[in-house]
Amino acid sequence: MRARLRQQAGSCLGADRYSPEEGVMSTIPAGYSLFADDLRHIDHQLESDWESLRGAHLFITGGTGFFGMWLLESLLWANARRGLGLHLSVLSRDPARFLAGRARHLKGRGELALIEGGLLNFRPPAFPVTHIIHAASETDPDHSANWPSRHLDAVIDGTRRLLDLAAEHRVNAVLLTSSGAAYGQNDRAERGRWI
Repeated sequence: MRARLRQQAGSCLGADRYSPEEGVMSTIPAGYSLFADDLRHIDHQLESDWESLRGAHLFITGGTGFFGMWLLESLLWANARRGLGLHLSVLSRDPARFLAGRARHLKGRGELALIEGGLLNFRPPAFPVTHIIHAASETDPDHSANWPSRHLDAVIDGTRRLLDLAAEHRVNAVLLTSSGAAYGQNDRAERGRWI
C-alpha cells in the first residue's frame, strides 16, 4: 500500500519517475504533460463512462489551469485510445500564450479548439455543445483590491452565461467545479489561515 501511495504522489512531480518496488520507469508520452501511468489509470477508472461521451462536444472553462489540464489531457488520451470522436472547446483568456508556454504539446490537435475570452465576454462555440464543464475561477495574481468584486462577477454572471448556453444548446450535462477560493478568507486571515 505504501509503495502505491508513493507512486501516486510521484505523479505530480513533472518528470520521469522510477518505482524500485516494480523496477519500472514511468514516462510522459509524446503530446502530453502527464505520466502515462496516470493517464492509463484515469482511462481505466472511467472505462464504463467513456461510451456516453462518444461524439460529444464539450465546452470547458478552466481547462488551462492545474485541474483543467489534468481533465483536458485525460479527455484527449481517452479520445485517442478509444476513438470517441470528442470535440473539446476550451475557454482561454490568452490561447496564443497558453499554446506557446505550458501547452506547446497541444498545438495542432484537431479535436481541440481554444476560444479566446473570459467567463463574462466569451463568444459561444459555433456548433452545438453537448456537455459543459465549468472549472474556471477568477484569479488574483496581483492581489488587487477589486479581486473580490471580479471573483463574484465571474462566479455569478459567468455561471449564469454558461447555464444560458446549456439551455440554448440543450446540453446533456453540466458539471460545476469549485475550489477553496469559494470560501474566501476568514477572520483569522492575518495569520494566513483559510476556512
